Order: sequence, then structure tokens, then C-alpha cells
Amino acid sequence: LTVCCFLHTYVAMFSTFFNIFQLTGVDDAVLPLTDGFVMDLACPIEWICTCPLMQLSLVLMGGARIPGYRRVLMPLLSLTVLVSGTAAAFIPVLGFKLLAFIVGCLVFIVMADLTVGRSLSTATDRRLSYPVTPNSERPRCC
Repeated sequence: LTVCCFLHTYVAMFSTFFNIFQLTGVDDAVLPLTDGFVMDLACPIEWICTCPLMQLSLVLMGGARIPGYRRVLMPLLSLTVLVSGTAAAFIPVLGFKLLAFIVGCLVFIVMADLTVGRSLSTATDRRLSYPVTPNSERPRCC
């Protein structure tokens, strides 16, 4: 838990620095194939630096039941999603842009399955599920 608190403190300080940096015009980048859309480049750089640490924190909070290889795998998957998404924003060729986007989406699906589908159910002894009885009515969205 101490390591997770340290990681979250680092994430908060890093995010604060980049949010202050976003207020300036230094990090503005014009995206190709747009009508002059300007993106704050500090946003994806912040995400690339902080999201893998938050994924590592989730794995560490899961405890000893989570396999050790996920301490490396989950941050790398997060990094891959963010890098491919940022690359898709800046690649001018439409085919390569779509390829980078699709790679990011596929890696995200794997990451979501490992995070939600496997890590949480492993950490809770497979008790993380919705109780279903034959006559119970499921909650409705609208």
C-alpha cells in the first residue's frame, strides 16, 4: 500500500506540472489532415508518463494473488495503447493512421480483459460478479 501511495503522489505531481504546462502555448501542435486543429501535446505526454504507473498500482493493490508478470505486462499494454493513439493522431497517411488506431483498440481490449476480467476476479476469489436469480429483474439504464 505504501508503494501505491508513492506512485499516486508521483502521478499527482506529474499531472500538476503538465496541467500548468498546458496553459502555455509552448506545447501546441497542429494535427495533420485537419483544418488547423491545435492539440496540447502535454496531454498525451502526461498520459504516457502516468497511466502505466496507475496500471502498475492496480496490479500491486491486487496483492499476491495477481501473477507477477502482470507488473510488467499491464504498464506495457497501457503504454502501447497511448503511444499508438498518439501516433494515430500525428500520422498523415490515412492507412497507417487507421492501422495505429486499430492496434491501440486491440491492445486496449486485451488490457481491459486482463484488468477487469481476470485481475479483479482473481483478487476477489472469483466472487466479483452480479448475483442473478431466476425471478430477479436486472437494473435498467433508462
